[in-house]
Amino acid sequence: MKNSNGPRFNFGRNWQNYAKNIGEEQILSAMNSLTNSLELNTFTNLRILDAGCGSGLFSLAACRLAANSVVSFDYDLQSVKCTESLNERFGPYSNWSISQGDVLDKAHLNTLGLFDIVYSWGVLHHTGNMWLAIENVCDLVKPGGLLFISIYNDQGWRSKVWRTIKKIFVHSPSIIQTLMAALWYLVVVCVRIITGILHRKSPRIWFLGSERGMNLWYDVVDWIGGYPFETASVEDISKFLEKFGFRLIRTRTKSGIGCNELVLEKL
Repeated sequence: MKNSNGPRFNFGRNWQNYAKNIGEEQILSAMNSLTNSLELNTFTNLRILDAGCGSGLFSLAACRLAANSVVSFDYDLQSVKCTESLNERFGPYSNWSISQGDVLDKAHLNTLGLFDIVYSWGVLHHTGNMWLAIENVCDLVKPGGLLFISIYNDQGWRSKVWRTIKKIFVHSPSIIQTLMAALWYLVVVCVRIITGILHRKSPRIWFLGSERGMNLWYDVVDWIGGYPFETASVEDISKFLEKFGFRLIRTRTKSGIGCNELVLEKL
């Protein structure tokens, strides 16, 4: 394993706690997120890679969308086990391969082959070497295939502040981590309530989930604890990927915290 040394956020434990609540509603939301983001109604005859599969929800969604094969890997062993448990609960899918692996490990990646779609949501900026991670996934996309990545938005000095907060989090005892997450959760909920009232959104959205089938509490924990932490602008990522023969098709950008989403085609 070549991933970042030193204290890291326990992504796998967070995903295992979240995955206990995954049901058909969350799976459907994940399926809708995939089809909307990639503008595909089905994954029939497509080979899909979920690089940094986390809970495994989006790998499961790809299976439900009739992908020819789905390959999932994650650096965190608990995330791998979480993904395997989803396959057991909602499958099993014989065309779904799940393993532990490091996106910074070229030897491992070379064993995977090429894919019609490489999907990596909110992962590559947590490796400790984001640009190498982005470069490595490029090599896994076949010509004419799609690369979907989401990377934390670069907010300048604000991102540096958040990096410090996240570093403090991973170095703190569990009671301090819980307090930090709870305080940030209250901030997020207050902002959601105010935004919901102003924009007349359903009260259910104020506290629960998102269009990706996620859960607000575990999203908050993932955000405040997510370390290592790197950021980039859409422009920098697009220019970087041009060198590897990719053309930017569409983006979904953030003006503040959160991830910019990019869909690119390999020429």
